Amino acid sequence: MDILRAMQIFSLQKRAVHGISLPRQEVDTAGQTVIHKIQILTFLTSSQMSL
Repeated sequence: MDILRAMQIFSLQKRAVHGISLPRQEVDTAGQTVIHKIQILTFLTSSQMSL
């Protein structure tokens, strides 16, 4: 599967959306699954924008 590749792409694109990701990481102990879903949604959104 391309999970590793997707995470690599996301980590690169995360810089562009750090305003979205960083504040949410402050509550990672309480809402890790929420952050994970947000990261997936952000990755999917930025992938569609690249296409």
